[in-house]
Amino acid sequence: MKIKFNSLKSKERLIEMAIVNPSLSKNLSIQIEVEQRNEGSIPHVHVYHDHTRNPRKCSYIRLDVPEYSTHHGKDKNKVMNKKVKDQFLKIMETEISDIAIKDLNGDFYSPTGYQFAVYTWSKTFEDGSLSKFLTDENRRIINLDYSNI
Repeated sequence: MKIKFNSLKSKERLIEMAIVNPSLSKNLSIQIEVEQRNEGSIPHVHVYHDHTRNPRKCSYIRLDVPEYSTHHGKDKNKVMNKKVKDQFLKIMETEISDIAIKDLNGDFYSPTGYQFAVYTWSKTFEDGSLSKFLTDENRRIINLDYSNI
């Protein structure tokens, strides 16, 4: 059986990003990704305003503070309109029931989209450290309030 890759833009993109809550994302018009290559020291997600992954229709949102981010030192950030922002909030605040993260006590919990993004970033770029992020006494990631972004 031959596998055709011509429908993919590149194999690299397939294996070097994590989609935040893909089940919910496919029912909405946006896609949120944690890129897993050369992303610099500022924790952030890529918010594609549609499923084409067009970088001209992408916002970069920080994970350590609720604000827009520069990307690789460039200030080419697209501000989210109301529809995109509402969908961003829904994905980041909704619990992902088929994923579990272990806290300090060894208990598992289903993360929100935000908690999944932070966890993925910390495992990829911070050697698992959550020191850049808000956590509770059991090292459970505390959601940020992005409503005023």
